[in-house]
Amino acid sequence: FIFLSAPEAIDVLYRDRSRALIPIRPEGPSHLGDIESVDFSTLLNDILIPIIARGSTSRGLQMLTPVFNRNLLTVLQRMHANDHPLSLKYFVSFSLFYSMMTSVFGASFPLDVYDDFIVVDNYAYHLISPLLSVFAFTAHRAKTRVRKRLLTFMDPWIKTHGKSDVDGVSAHGNEVLRALASSTMSPLDQAGALQTYMWGAFTNVSGNAFW
Repeated sequence: FIFLSAPEAIDVLYRDRSRALIPIRPEGPSHLGDIESVDFSTLLNDILIPIIARGSTSRGLQMLTPVFNRNLLTVLQRMHANDHPLSLKYFVSFSLFYSMMTSVFGASFPLDVYDDFIVVDNYAYHLISPLLSVFAFTAHRAKTRVRKRLLTFMDPWIKTHGKSDVDGVSAHGNEVLRALASSTMSPLDQAGALQTYMWGAFTNVSGNAFW
């Protein structure tokens, strides 16, 4: 969902009260989650993008900010107590990843996907390119591991076909997961869509926080 960096999208979110984003072609993002379903385009444009637009408003962000701040303080304290040296890039990147994912998806979110997630992020350009993707062996293996862990995480929503929320997860997180679990896509594609959502949300922030 890197389209949120586009001036047109930002203008829609913050000036146009209709919140109507222009439909996009999901070929690139779908490769990041190995999504095979032909219904992904409809899900993305008609359901996920409006959810993301609502979550990106001032009101939506204000609901997450207190939890984000608490989680950020927690991870910073843990890192401070760590005797091992850390690179500045890891310090910034993991702090954001921990705070964002636990704030949106709760304490049960599998944070151990971080290393593989970063590998996928680093190879995003290769994965999106049909020519280069076949050579991104490490990224493909990492992508598969992330998707399997997310599939396990999504099990409570998948079991109810997206008809119920899970305690400890934000309203926005539950809305995203309900939408994915109630879709016609296979559970594996649903996990791939969640992986794509995570990539878009995290990359937009981390790319501006550390460069």
